[in-house]
Amino acid sequence: MKKYSTTFFLLFLTFAAFAQIPNPGFETWTSGSYDSPTGWGNLNSTTSTFSVYTCEKGTTGAPSGSAFIKLTSKTALALVAPGVAVTGELNVVLTPLSVDFSGGFAHSTRSASLTGKWQHMGSGTDHGRVGVIFTKWNTVTSTRDTVAMADSTLTGMAMSWSDFTIPLTYMSGANPDTGIVVLMSSADPAAAVNGSYLYADDLAFIGTVPTGVVTLKAVHSTLKLFPNPTNSQVTVYYHSASARQVEVVVSDLSGKQLRSQIFRALSGENNFVMNTKGLVKGMYMIQVNDAESNVQQKLFVD
Repeated sequence: MKKYSTTFFLLFLTFAAFAQIPNPGFETWTSGSYDSPTGWGNLNSTTSTFSVYTCEKGTTGAPSGSAFIKLTSKTALALVAPGVAVTGELNVVLTPLSVDFSGGFAHSTRSASLTGKWQHMGSGTDHGRVGVIFTKWNTVTSTRDTVAMADSTLTGMAMSWSDFTIPLTYMSGANPDTGIVVLMSSADPAAAVNGSYLYADDLAFIGTVPTGVVTLKAVHSTLKLFPNPTNSQVTVYYHSASARQVEVVVSDLSGKQLRSQIFRALSGENNFVMNTKGLVKGMYMIQVNDAESNVQQKLFVD
């Protein structure tokens, strides 16, 4: 079976018998010489040789239920292995280190976004990564066509449980038949840094993109806010055309700047978390400024 590296993130998918995201709350684990989340491939079978486990069951402080997934990049001999979990099969080549995926779960809905809860922190310049891809089998070419995908490299950090929403971009107006979700503590397996982590729980798809609609991103920066309205924090989803420093500003309707924070945006998908506690109920503006332009959206606090 042909595989594709995470460098390109356009993953070949084969059909698997799941009707939704398998084990989305990470409540079910298979025990043995190590624990593994049921329905999710991970690196433990490879790194356990060195008594290293990059995918672990978290129980203390679970945001809901009794468990969540803990992915941590860890040193195994001369390599740093990333924490990776995929709703399918995971295959590893050690020299040079690369990670390939196959498999998937049945998914026929044109879902708009992946949501869930996470904590994450990168070590040094390292960052976590979350990806989704929907495909449809092409009976003419006998290959899989990409219907939609999201490939989000995390920025900043979330040291406590935070809600996230990652929109999908649709390349096709067709309905998919297969999906896959990938969680990574390090965006580039070959450059993983020891100690980077991504914890996740309560994964779900929300919303529907109508059949026939294509949502290819423009080359310029785009901005979305989730949740909106909010009452405690907002995730600023920012698609940047290039790596750059950005300033995220919260202002009232008179233009008075209330809060400001500097982030380092990466080329592509970014998620910045801004605290909205203490803001009175009403409408505000969130603006992302960089050296070339600025984009803004209305934010409602309830």
